[in-house]
Amino acid sequence: MRQFTSIIVCGLLFFLAGVLQFSAMPRIDIWGAHPDLLLVVAYSLAVLVRPGQGALAGFVSGMLIGGISGATLTHYILSRTVVGYALGMTSQMEPGIRAAAGLVAAGTLVGQLILMFLAPPSGIGVFLKVTILEALLNGAIAIPVFALLRRVVRPKVV
Repeated sequence: MRQFTSIIVCGLLFFLAGVLQFSAMPRIDIWGAHPDLLLVVAYSLAVLVRPGQGALAGFVSGMLIGGISGATLTHYILSRTVVGYALGMTSQMEPGIRAAAGLVAAGTLVGQLILMFLAPPSGIGVFLKVTILEALLNGAIAIPVFALLRRVVRPKVV
């Protein structure tokens, strides 16, 4: 029953992140960078689960962002699945909230660099500046998201 509840909560969180990503996040502009809530949810979840499940979280995030925005799915799915798998490898260390925020920020950087090589943008300098700012924003947003997901996915046994 606990696993079913975790799946439902994670699905609802992905849905909510997708809705907010395309309704509210374009209005939040910090020096040209916009937080990526789907990425934050996927990578925060990937830090908590096994590598295969982390890859699945990255896949779902890439599928949603590519499908909703109308972009080529391959680039988003591949970059986010690879990073989700890599972050899933860190779940054995059971990172704390600060470490998870750093991992989400680093995952954002790596994922965007993979995306840059798969689909090169027109202005690489601007893209890198925005990527660094986005990584910092995503790391900050990951703190409450990770805390929520940790309570749902890995409850403490008394």
